[in-house]
Amino acid sequence: MQIHSIVITVSFDSIKLGGRLNITSFAKTTPIIVFFRVEVKRVQTHQQYRATANKSRRMNSTIQLSKDELRKSKPTREEYLSQPKLPITLVLDNVTNSYNIGAFIRLADAFAIEKIIVCGALTISDKKLKKASRNEAKWVSIEYSDNTTTSLQALLKQSYTLFSVELCHESLDYKEVAYPSPCALVLGNERKGVSEAVLRLSHHQIYIPMFGMGNSLNVSTAGAIVLSEATSQMRKANLKAS
Repeated sequence: MQIHSIVITVSFDSIKLGGRLNITSFAKTTPIIVFFRVEVKRVQTHQQYRATANKSRRMNSTIQLSKDELRKSKPTREEYLSQPKLPITLVLDNVTNSYNIGAFIRLADAFAIEKIIVCGALTISDKKLKKASRNEAKWVSIEYSDNTTTSLQALLKQSYTLFSVELCHESLDYKEVAYPSPCALVLGNERKGVSEAVLRLSHHQIYIPMFGMGNSLNVSTAGAIVLSEATSQMRKANLKAS
């Protein structure tokens, strides 16, 4: 006896349900074994569709924020200039390299501190200074002084606490000190460091622990590290007070 087999595919989706079988070509007396195979087509929900669309959009766009996107989170120029700044002053004790001074100006803007005082003979042109600071000097209050000790004495009269970043016999880990408001951070010459006369005026000498073979960092790098800690402490204290 001959037995015929038929496989029927039934598809389910959001539009059609069911299948159709045509066996008229077989004699009524022919035994037939029918196998059903069911296929279920997946239909995306609205949420899944949106997720797929967003993923596609991200793949077609850049990961890095554009300048226009960054500006959306910034205040206007007039608003920024009128906003209060953190009461921290950077004092550069005979720092002479134009790119270091430019880096400090950018740091002063990045952390929104009140002022930077450039002490000593300024041997760089305005053109070099603008280039090194990426033209951010217009957002920072900058003073120029012939003598570091004179500038520090003026800050002491205004009740500033002075911190010199230097390797000294009694230097403290920069993370182990509290930075009160207002305070000044003093950073020294690229080769000689902070002068002895300035160290004597300072309330504290602080240092950055070094775990390699080197003893020191580039002066603007050291300033960035200490300034990040000081401003972070001050902002946290302001949040608690409010």
